[in-house]
Amino acid sequence: MQYEISARYYDELHKNESELLAKSLFHYFDCDNNLNFSILDLGCGTGTVLNELKKLGINGFMQGIDLSTKMIKQATEKNRTIDFQVDDVLEYDNNHESYFDLVLCTHNVINYLRPDSLKVFFSKIFQALTSEGLAFVDFDCKNDFISLWPNYVQTDKGLDWEVCRSNYYDPTLREGTEKQHWKISSSKGNSIEITEIHTLYPISPYSLVEVADSQGLRLLEFLDPQSLETRNEPIDEEITLAGVFQKKSKK
Repeated sequence: MQYEISARYYDELHKNESELLAKSLFHYFDCDNNLNFSILDLGCGTGTVLNELKKLGINGFMQGIDLSTKMIKQATEKNRTIDFQVDDVLEYDNNHESYFDLVLCTHNVINYLRPDSLKVFFSKIFQALTSEGLAFVDFDCKNDFISLWPNYVQTDKGLDWEVCRSNYYDPTLREGTEKQHWKISSSKGNSIEITEIHTLYPISPYSLVEVADSQGLRLLEFLDPQSLETRNEPIDEEITLAGVFQKKSKK
């Protein structure tokens, strides 16, 4: 189950995260001078990043896809001028081949993909980008799963909801399990409790670069995914990173 229950509360739970990221992306990619950028968001969630970029003045074609029907419903209600679709990023049938100036994959969406599917993922990005287009992909590194996931528990509350998030990492299987236990209250005073379970996979920055390269994409630089400042060696000690990629030049 991928956020079918929590989609309703996603924006409240992650208040201002996507808004701040959109502003950072707008400045990093010099969108002031590229307001006609066409943008694809893989795993767009509730569509906040694209919606905020639209508010900032980008008027090019925008498309967002997400596997969750509830997420896409939320996204469409925010802005019907953006093309939001329910789709799997690995099965995305791109009708706009070599079209997008910018491809985004944020909020560690790539960590939800099995490691053996990353070649397909980057091949989709390659197919979507223009020859000079750029891709921004952020992710949780292996060091995050090993150092911070064990014994992680956090509880957040809203007006009519409460969620306890707990993480577990299995080093043998090399996969992490995130549990979200929701308690949702109704106007009648009743409450329901639901648990969502998500599987995530750690990513090695160097391995990611190799996979991207095998699909025709070169790394331009690694960034801090919040500040978008350049990150230098030692990369393997980072908790989270974002990579900026571009198609390799034809020789």
